[in-house]
Amino acid sequence: MKGKKDIKEQVEALQSQAKYVMNDTAVPVDERIQRAADIYRQAEKLAEDCHLDDKVLESLLSDSTTFFKDYGLMKEALPRYLHMIALCESLYGTDHPMTASAYKDIGEVYMNLSDIPAALSYETKALNIRKKVFSEKNAETAGALNDTGLVYYYQEDYDKALELFSKAKAIREELLGDSHPDMAESYAQMGLISLELEGANEALENYFKALEIYRSTLGEIHCKTAFAYKLIGYCYYCLGNYSNALDYCSKAVAIYEKVLGTKHPESVLAYYYLGLIHDSIGGVSKALEYITKVIDTNEKIIGKGNSISIAAYKELGWLKERMDEHQEALHCCEKSIEMAENTYGLVHFRTAETYRSIAWWYCYMFDEKTKGLEYYTKALEILKKCPQTKKVVEKIKSIEDDLVCLKDKGEEKRGTRDLFLETLTKIGCQYEIDSEDGNILFAYQGEHFVATANNEGWYVRVWDTYWGHVELYNVEEFSRLKKAVNHANINCATMTIYTINEEGKTVDVHCKSVFPFMPQIPNLEDYLRNELGDFFTAHHLVGSEMAKLREQEENAQVN
Repeated sequence: MKGKKDIKEQVEALQSQAKYVMNDTAVPVDERIQRAADIYRQAEKLAEDCHLDDKVLESLLSDSTTFFKDYGLMKEALPRYLHMIALCESLYGTDHPMTASAYKDIGEVYMNLSDIPAALSYETKALNIRKKVFSEKNAETAGALNDTGLVYYYQEDYDKALELFSKAKAIREELLGDSHPDMAESYAQMGLISLELEGANEALENYFKALEIYRSTLGEIHCKTAFAYKLIGYCYYCLGNYSNALDYCSKAVAIYEKVLGTKHPESVLAYYYLGLIHDSIGGVSKALEYITKVIDTNEKIIGKGNSISIAAYKELGWLKERMDEHQEALHCCEKSIEMAENTYGLVHFRTAETYRSIAWWYCYMFDEKTKGLEYYTKALEILKKCPQTKKVVEKIKSIEDDLVCLKDKGEEKRGTRDLFLETLTKIGCQYEIDSEDGNILFAYQGEHFVATANNEGWYVRVWDTYWGHVELYNVEEFSRLKKAVNHANINCATMTIYTINEEGKTVDVHCKSVFPFMPQIPNLEDYLRNELGDFFTAHHLVGSEMAKLREQEENAQVN
């Protein structure tokens, strides 16, 4: 029978083996993470079964907790950190740097699990200990100030977050200088606040400073560098510069996948941003791929309730509606509410925000004003029960303005459909109304379109069907068409799709666009011309891309 000394050596050997596995860069990182996690589980079971002493267990837990947190396995990290905290409190007491580190780390885990109150409690404990042990002006204290400020940021208490971020930045500037990775973190966090309080241009300035420091100190292939790329990409997305947004977020994803794997929360958030960007440039299929990946991955590594999953379900609902999958869109919206209630509770500003988002959907996308008003009212009731912070008061005022706008909309004599028909006439389009389904049939610049619009809603849907064809069994041309359609969807807001006609032996090309149409939009005639013009842009992009592909293939054959 093995003694405790032998078991201790075996546990230490397993710890070394896990680290060796993670350092083997010849193996894909997702595979390394899975193998190392299995080794740590084996070591922990061995230590538990043999009742090893606390010091040995502390060393093991110190390694395993850090591993499970750093590589995004938050559900597994949480019970380990709870064990680690109990152990540190027993060995060192509550006012010790080791205990503070455990408090800080579990706060990060709770943040990723969207348990903001628990995160704030532990980060505040860590901050208080570090102030007491290290004094106010210390790099460790600055880190704790920054971590606590981040929790306030996610609470949307931006004034408190700014106060703590600013204190951390001042300490770091004095102690570390302006080229330290910790300063890059401060610039990044100040950028978060700038984005909320000042605007995207101010945020970009901070983000680029962070990127410069991370690249020069940590290198290009590092998760912190990817973090800066991701923030810059999202900022460009907010500015409507989708080309730069796609470029920077794609760089972030490439690095994350290499160093953290595909299942880490940071990778998942970057996928979410890519989904938003592709949606904005018309790449519905690509957006759907990323958003679905976000939801599936999050449920595996975190569970069914967290802020990114809630946002992803709302985005998925929007994508499903654009694809005319109305019931699926409704399901996604309802799912986001269920998840918000389970994650944050019935009385929380984030739950209220989800109700408000769904209210907007019902009123303006689903043309169900009564249901929308019900959700707006529910959101307002929740917010009035929340602590009346500056942000909550602003949200209440915003919802009240929405309700006034809806009331004004209800009093208008001309709804969206009437306004759309009137504007068609003004730009010289003669239209007919289909007697069976009420669809609007019209021609513009020689092309025939079909539209639907409802006087109770604010959106118009326009289709341009069967404008292009290739032979079904012409494999080369069909392959070119698929690539050309993807190219068009990346570069044009109008969505292009193809369908297969088995009977006619053709692959048919169609375009669709959904856009708001309301009296408040200036120059409605020019606005409609631009929206319809996008269909011809899509035609051109598909045709020119297919021609380019044919030319490339011909040149390849000649060479």
